[in-house]
Amino acid sequence: MEVDFSAFDNSGSGPIKVPGFNGLDQYVEGVGSDGTRRFIHALDNPRHWPMRATAREIAMLRCMERITDKPRWHRDIFVQDILSEWRVEAINADWKISDKAWTWCVQELQDKARDFVDTGRVVVLDYGAARVCKFDLTDELTTLLQSTVTEVGEREPRKLLPGSDGVAHIVDPHLAPLMYGWTKVLSKGGVVGMDDVDAYNRGDRAPEAWGSLDPIELEGEGDPWANAHTIARRQQVLGYMFEDKHWLPCEVSFSTGTATRPKVNITSYINDLHPHGQAHAYAAMEQAVSVAVESWNDVLIRAPDACKYPYSNSMAVGRTPARIKTYGAQYHPEPGVSFTFQEWKAGENVDRAIVPKHAIEPDEEFEPYSVSIQNQFRERGLQVVVQIDSIELDPSLPPPVANSEPYTWHSADSQATDYISATSIVFFDLDNIEPFRICFQQPSHLEKSHFSDAEQGDFRGMREVFDLGYLNYRAGDRRRKDRHIWFQDLGSVEACKGRMVSFPGPVSYRFDRSKLVDPSKPGRARYLTLHLVDPNYRVCSTRNVPPQRLDWWAHDVARRTHFELPQELYDMVIAKVAADLNSASRVAGQKWPMFTSELLQGLGRQMLASRLLNERSVRSYILHCPPLNQLRHGPGFLEHDDEAASNEEDDSEEADSDNEEDDSEEADSEEEVSAEDRAFWRGALSEIDELSEEDMELYFQGGELMVLDDIPE
Repeated sequence: MEVDFSAFDNSGSGPIKVPGFNGLDQYVEGVGSDGTRRFIHALDNPRHWPMRATAREIAMLRCMERITDKPRWHRDIFVQDILSEWRVEAINADWKISDKAWTWCVQELQDKARDFVDTGRVVVLDYGAARVCKFDLTDELTTLLQSTVTEVGEREPRKLLPGSDGVAHIVDPHLAPLMYGWTKVLSKGGVVGMDDVDAYNRGDRAPEAWGSLDPIELEGEGDPWANAHTIARRQQVLGYMFEDKHWLPCEVSFSTGTATRPKVNITSYINDLHPHGQAHAYAAMEQAVSVAVESWNDVLIRAPDACKYPYSNSMAVGRTPARIKTYGAQYHPEPGVSFTFQEWKAGENVDRAIVPKHAIEPDEEFEPYSVSIQNQFRERGLQVVVQIDSIELDPSLPPPVANSEPYTWHSADSQATDYISATSIVFFDLDNIEPFRICFQQPSHLEKSHFSDAEQGDFRGMREVFDLGYLNYRAGDRRRKDRHIWFQDLGSVEACKGRMVSFPGPVSYRFDRSKLVDPSKPGRARYLTLHLVDPNYRVCSTRNVPPQRLDWWAHDVARRTHFELPQELYDMVIAKVAADLNSASRVAGQKWPMFTSELLQGLGRQMLASRLLNERSVRSYILHCPPLNQLRHGPGFLEHDDEAASNEEDDSEEADSDNEEDDSEEADSEEEVSAEDRAFWRGALSEIDELSEEDMELYFQGGELMVLDDIPE
């Protein structure tokens, strides 16, 4: 479904017009009446993925990133003696930095240095749909974030949950998202004020999730290029999109400020951060968003026009054309051959080959552009998801496993219906812990013809030419061997204290492991994450949804009515109300629109799913929330089909017998679940203390959640 940007409206002046409400599907393709294109989102259309970069260009990206971390790099890049030293370092670090590659890097870094002097920001690892902007906050803002978040943590401490791998979620947008068919929403109009206790009793249930989120109908029948795109898109839908929830961003409006440092106001509550008595925290978040705006301008990527050949060697994806563009058999082509640095900088002749193209599919023309969301969306404002986490390292505890949160790859931690187009991360509190490095990778196309003749899956040649780390099925169905999606590791950026690191939605990221400065003492690292909803869209936000926290309601009622109860009695009353709601939910199958902080912490995000939500929501939570997010990558993932399940119950025993034979044949063709994967799933679930046998069966329900038969005890 295509919707004009101007049709989106969640102002509250009338019925909201946002995805999932009042006639709009949950996933819609936004278009501008004037031809304006939306920004690329996390988990976006595969046609918006770039072609893979060559190994030499990736080496150049990493070389330039390392240099921009050197003190006074923006001055020393113009000093010849220092450049000679850096050249030796670069060649020793990676042999692919040739003379031509080094000359190109110096020219590009000198341009970046001039921009850095003017803005204080530098863009690195910029290729295709990837761009990473580094910006160091002022000491005053870093200290403000540290002090205010400390106050928030003391006011409402968050426990380390079993299986959390040392990550405490101080402000967590996952805890109370919009749940279709459950959450109360002011869908007919009205606004939730920043301190509006009356809003708790208003609103209607959000409509039920409408099922499959695949927005793309079969197109281009008979056209292998278009069909390849459609197949990949459908796999992406199956692998990532879960239709029953999305984050609730807060509303952000522009006020005064300069052209380079706009000021913003947060005009609706931050999900999981009560506005009452926390004005300092909200002021700190406003300053952080103000700083992030210009960084987002640097990294936002506009979606390209529909490409006739989505798997051609197109360089129209992204804001930076490829530095190396050649045709023919060259293992490590050089930059500056098909076009000069000045031509590349101006976006001229970047599609020119050094050999005749002949039958090679035509490329889209590269068009440079800039972004200014504070000007384009000044009247409409922004929608931002706020998240604050703390990594706790304790030498007395075993270190987290390699694939645990936050050391596993994330795609903005979101799903397609969140429409996340950019993310900023800033570490503002490092206590007895060394700075982290944030690693980045992006999905890249690789034509099937490039690997169809590989013997026994031997891809060493392609790994050498394109620096491809591994074949990854994260955006597709692992059971389909003919669908290959490669992820290229672009490099990493140091996230030192006070540094804001921003990047576009399609880029996956993870934290590299850090270590304690003093191994005999515990340490922690606190960081703020800001997710920007594509400002071309409007989604249901906290402006439209009354708070879903029961303890918030109790706090506001007590404050407004001047109840004078001892804290112990107050806690008992809230616990009793929560227990009654929980009991009614489990017995009557009803859904309640409020949570309690203690319930959320005690049961954990995983237990929240099994205790309060319906089975379909359980499935989504299991597949989305860490530390169980690896389950989404497991083989045997099946979509739930209510009609099919109902028919199966009505079948006779004879029909069941026939189905068992068919299932057996199908199972033989499936990829066998490894013992390691089975052990992980069993172990991750067993770490949840309050998980009953009944709940365990719900998690392992074959055909409802995933096929996990014959799991060893």
